[in-house]
Amino acid sequence: MPKATIKLTPEHVATALARYNRQSPAGLAVLALKAIGIVLFGLLALFALAGGRLLHMGFYVALGVIVLFIDRTGSWRLQRSVEESPYRDKDIEMEFTGDGVHIRSELDDKTIEWNAFARVVHFPDGFLLFEGPSKCHWIPVSSLAGPQQAGELAALLREKIPLHRTVGSAPDPAGSLRE
Repeated sequence: MPKATIKLTPEHVATALARYNRQSPAGLAVLALKAIGIVLFGLLALFALAGGRLLHMGFYVALGVIVLFIDRTGSWRLQRSVEESPYRDKDIEMEFTGDGVHIRSELDDKTIEWNAFARVVHFPDGFLLFEGPSKCHWIPVSSLAGPQQAGELAALLREKIPLHRTVGSAPDPAGSLRE
């Protein structure tokens, strides 16, 4: 059975968030809206400057900066919550069995049954398992006990979780996934 050991750090959470954002189909739409907002507020700021309305120009520049960095606030808040978490810098062992995912740490020992996972996204460097609509677990291939376990885990995930998606080249060569 595949096993992984993960250390919960702000970097691990940032990687998980990056993978979450990368797999989301809304990601490109959000990026396009962000670009439109920056261009719009930039043009309004230029028109305000040309019209001598410095207060308006400052307001539009401030809105443009907010639009530019709005997605960073979620990442910052998430990393801050990890810094305050009792699990921070603790090793979390995950064993993937036919019954579910057994998770052990100094603070907890639990099993999450497979039916709790809604979907999985395969990346070249790991797996993003969704427990419900928004809670996810990032399992990097580098955290697995051995290099052959990436294929074993991918096969087990295919068998136990109904919805799959591949972003980039999946860590196993078994072919296309269903969604």
